[in-house]
Amino acid sequence: MTVLALTYLLSIGTLDQMSAIGYGQNWLASVSPANSYTTTLSIGLVAFEHVYARANIQTSEQYSRSVFFSPYSTDYSVDVGVHFGILYIGFRHDCLHPVISQLPVPDIVRFASNATSFYAELRGSVDLIKPAD
Repeated sequence: MTVLALTYLLSIGTLDQMSAIGYGQNWLASVSPANSYTTTLSIGLVAFEHVYARANIQTSEQYSRSVFFSPYSTDYSVDVGVHFGILYIGFRHDCLHPVISQLPVPDIVRFASNATSFYAELRGSVDLIKPAD
Protein backbone atom coordinates (compact mmCIF):
# COMPACT_ATOMS: atom_id res chain seq x y z
CA MET A 1 0.00 0.00 0.00
CA THR A 2 1.27 3.47 -0.93
CA VAL A 3 1.09 5.86 2.03
CA LEU A 4 1.50 9.10 0.04
CA ALA A 5 1.64 9.71 -3.72
CA LEU A 6 2.12 12.88 -5.75
CA THR A 7 0.15 13.44 -8.96
CA TYR A 8 0.92 16.12 -11.53
CA LEU A 9 -0.06 17.43 -14.94
CA LEU A 10 1.44 20.17 -17.12
CA SER A 11 -0.08 21.01 -20.49
CA ILE A 12 -0.24 23.70 -23.15
CA GLY A 13 -2.77 23.88 -25.95
CA THR A 14 -4.66 26.15 -28.28
CA LEU A 15 -7.89 27.81 -27.21
CA ASP A 16 -9.97 27.90 -30.35
CA GLN A 17 -13.18 29.01 -28.66
CA MET A 18 -14.29 29.96 -25.18
CA SER A 19 -17.47 31.96 -24.73
CA ALA A 20 -20.37 32.45 -22.37
CA ILE A 21 -23.77 33.50 -23.64
CA GLY A 22 -26.78 34.50 -21.54
CA TYR A 23 -29.75 32.99 -23.36
CA GLY A 24 -33.03 34.81 -22.81
CA GLN A 25 -31.25 37.98 -21.75
CA ASN A 26 -29.42 38.58 -25.06
CA TRP A 27 -25.94 39.21 -23.67
CA LEU A 28 -22.55 37.88 -24.60
CA ALA A 29 -20.25 37.61 -21.60
CA SER A 30 -16.95 36.62 -23.17
CA VAL A 31 -15.33 35.47 -26.36
CA SER A 32 -11.74 34.28 -26.58
CA PRO A 33 -9.55 36.40 -28.86
CA ALA A 34 -7.65 35.04 -31.86
CA ASN A 35 -4.26 33.41 -31.26
CA SER A 36 -5.23 32.25 -27.76
CA TYR A 37 -3.72 29.34 -25.90
CA THR A 38 -3.89 27.86 -22.41
CA THR A 39 -1.36 26.55 -19.95
CA THR A 40 -2.43 24.20 -17.18
CA LEU A 41 -0.64 23.08 -14.05
CA SER A 42 -2.23 20.53 -11.74
CA ILE A 43 -0.79 18.96 -8.63
CA GLY A 44 -2.34 16.55 -6.16
CA LEU A 45 -1.76 14.19 -3.28
CA VAL A 46 -3.22 10.76 -2.60
CA ALA A 47 -2.86 9.43 0.96
CA PHE A 48 -3.42 5.83 2.01
CA GLU A 49 -4.90 5.12 -1.45
CA HIS A 50 -8.29 6.62 -0.42
CA VAL A 51 -7.86 10.31 0.48
CA TYR A 52 -7.11 12.77 -2.31
CA ALA A 53 -6.56 16.49 -2.82
CA ARG A 54 -5.89 18.28 -6.11
CA ALA A 55 -5.29 21.89 -7.13
CA ASN A 56 -5.44 23.05 -10.73
CA ILE A 57 -4.66 26.38 -12.38
CA GLN A 58 -5.35 27.10 -16.04
CA THR A 59 -4.37 30.42 -17.59
CA SER A 60 -5.66 31.66 -20.93
CA GLU A 61 -3.28 33.88 -22.85
CA GLN A 62 -3.09 35.63 -26.19
CA TYR A 63 0.02 35.48 -28.32
CA SER A 64 1.20 38.62 -30.09
CA ARG A 65 4.51 39.60 -31.64
CA SER A 66 5.03 42.45 -29.16
CA VAL A 67 4.14 40.57 -25.97
CA PHE A 68 4.54 36.79 -25.62
CA PHE A 69 2.84 36.29 -22.25
CA SER A 70 -0.41 38.22 -22.26
CA PRO A 71 -2.89 36.49 -19.89
CA TYR A 72 -6.55 37.50 -19.76
CA SER A 73 -8.18 34.88 -17.49
CA THR A 74 -7.23 32.26 -14.92
CA ASP A 75 -9.33 29.30 -13.80
CA TYR A 76 -8.62 27.78 -10.38
CA SER A 77 -9.95 24.43 -9.17
CA VAL A 78 -9.61 22.63 -5.83
CA ASP A 79 -10.92 19.12 -5.22
CA VAL A 80 -10.63 17.11 -1.96
CA GLY A 81 -12.31 13.90 -0.91
CA VAL A 82 -12.20 10.18 -0.25
CA HIS A 83 -12.89 7.19 -2.45
CA PHE A 84 -13.64 3.53 -1.93
CA GLY A 85 -13.69 1.50 -5.12
CA ILE A 86 -15.81 3.38 -7.63
CA LEU A 87 -17.50 5.65 -5.03
CA TYR A 88 -15.98 9.15 -4.67
CA ILE A 89 -17.24 11.61 -2.05
CA GLY A 90 -15.77 15.09 -1.96
CA PHE A 91 -15.78 18.87 -2.13
CA ARG A 92 -14.96 20.87 -5.26
CA HIS A 93 -14.53 24.61 -5.84
CA ASP A 94 -13.97 26.14 -9.26
CA CYS A 95 -13.51 29.84 -9.94
CA LEU A 96 -12.61 31.87 -13.01
CA HIS A 97 -10.98 35.27 -12.58
CA PRO A 98 -10.10 37.91 -15.16
CA VAL A 99 -6.49 39.02 -15.42
CA ILE A 100 -6.35 42.81 -15.68
CA SER A 101 -2.95 43.97 -16.87
CA GLN A 102 -1.37 47.05 -18.34
CA LEU A 103 -0.03 45.08 -21.31
CA PRO A 104 -1.21 46.02 -24.82
CA VAL A 105 -3.94 43.40 -25.01
CA PRO A 106 -6.86 44.09 -27.36
CA ASP A 107 -10.17 44.81 -25.69
CA ILE A 108 -11.43 41.52 -24.33
CA VAL A 109 -14.68 41.20 -22.43
CA ARG A 110 -13.58 39.66 -19.14
CA PHE A 111 -15.78 37.86 -16.64
CA ALA A 112 -15.59 36.02 -13.34
CA SER A 113 -17.50 32.96 -12.15
CA ASN A 114 -17.42 30.36 -9.39
CA ALA A 115 -19.05 27.09 -8.41
CA THR A 116 -18.78 25.12 -5.18
CA SER A 117 -20.19 21.63 -4.69
CA PHE A 118 -20.23 18.61 -2.45
CA TYR A 119 -20.54 15.45 -4.49
CA ALA A 120 -20.91 11.69 -4.56
CA GLU A 121 -19.79 10.15 -7.85
CA LEU A 122 -19.45 6.70 -9.32
CA ARG A 123 -16.30 6.46 -11.49
CA GLY A 124 -15.15 3.43 -13.36
CA SER A 125 -14.10 1.92 -16.64
CA VAL A 126 -15.11 -1.02 -18.81
CA ASP A 127 -12.71 -2.94 -21.04
CA LEU A 128 -14.16 -2.78 -24.56
CA ILE A 129 -11.39 -4.65 -26.32
CA LYS A 130 -9.13 -7.00 -24.43
CA PRO A 131 -6.35 -9.13 -25.88
CA ALA A 132 -6.81 -12.87 -25.63
CA ASP A 133 -4.83 -14.60 -22.90
